[in-house]
Amino acid sequence: MITHNFVYRRVREEAIEAGYRFSADPDTAYYAFPLLQLGRLLQDKVLPYTDNVSVFDKLRPEQLSAISTDDLEGNLKRNFIFHEGAHAVARDLSLKVLGPLPSAKKSEKEFLLRLLLEESCANTCEFLGVMSAEDKTHRAFYEINSYICHFEQRGFLKKAFQEMGPLTVIPFLVISYLHANFLRERIEDQDAKKVPLFLDKKDLTAENLKGLRSLGKTAFQLSERFRHQTTGLQLRLEGISTPLEKLTRFDFFEMLARNQKNAEFIFEFANRFRGPLEQKIC
Repeated sequence: MITHNFVYRRVREEAIEAGYRFSADPDTAYYAFPLLQLGRLLQDKVLPYTDNVSVFDKLRPEQLSAISTDDLEGNLKRNFIFHEGAHAVARDLSLKVLGPLPSAKKSEKEFLLRLLLEESCANTCEFLGVMSAEDKTHRAFYEINSYICHFEQRGFLKKAFQEMGPLTVIPFLVISYLHANFLRERIEDQDAKKVPLFLDKKDLTAENLKGLRSLGKTAFQLSERFRHQTTGLQLRLEGISTPLEKLTRFDFFEMLARNQKNAEFIFEFANRFRGPLEQKIC
């Protein structure tokens, strides 16, 4: 994955640059209940993973050739180091650009916006990574290491990057996922007018906008369980008892657009992937 997937590799490089390390040492708490551990992982800057490579080292060549990609599914231990690494990159950058995390108890809305902005960056990374999955083997290992696998969008993603560039496509995807994570079903017209504030390319053609909106619809395919349960649990762990459906009923996008630093954060996050994406796609 590191060798053949440039987004996966870039997340790894950026996380290491931010001071995180990857550890194959047993982390029983993480393996038992990963959702409970994200805050600890980001604080300790240690991202655990299962060594699911060396298990093949002692196999004879003829045994290796006997294993198909179908055999991996449901058998090879999965890793979500890609998603957790993307969280690490987003957290490091948000602290630098936006400052310390808002207090959950003092401002539930500001805390939720920050939490879901980082989550949307992680979602975006996993979506972008499908562009490298050009064969069955790559797709098989990508599924083992990811939550999101929209392989059918590879061609549309590449076309969008070629026409508009990463500093337009990535911010648009982050914003789309942010709406999805706020339990919206679409980007409404009043919010669509604010979207260009976050994009590098302001003079989008009607065809460009159509392409972006088509890609953005993918964000709203996040599972209901992922959107509700994951966020709801994180909020309860921070002492927030307000139900998620009630807490998300505010104009979060107006709050996002009001602070110019949010646009700076999204732009800088996209910029982290600019070089590799342009070299590979454009």
